[in-house]
Amino acid sequence: MPTSRVPASTDWFINMIVVALAVGGLFVVGLKLGPTHPLVFIGAVLVVLFLLVRWNSGSTAYLCQSCGREFTLTPWQDLLSPHTPTSKYARCPHCGQRSWNHARVRE
Repeated sequence: MPTSRVPASTDWFINMIVVALAVGGLFVVGLKLGPTHPLVFIGAVLVVLFLLVRWNSGSTAYLCQSCGREFTLTPWQDLLSPHTPTSKYARCPHCGQRSWNHARVRE
């Protein structure tokens, strides 16, 4: 079972910085390569999306609302599950219930 904690304001700040850098980098790549090489730009978008989803799934655990146990998601589950900034709708692997589970920071 992963050890996790409630996200602090610094965690939110770091997340916003990482996403802003990713979007800014894609903006620059889009300006430089988008008009002449659209497939390269689409590839860059997919690579950045893959890296962000992988980073999020590795650094986030979820607290089940039904049984109270923590669990993690694979990158694929993380990408496809609906979410808000503080929770994700997913099935708990322990009790099998689907619910809006609170996001927590993995230690």
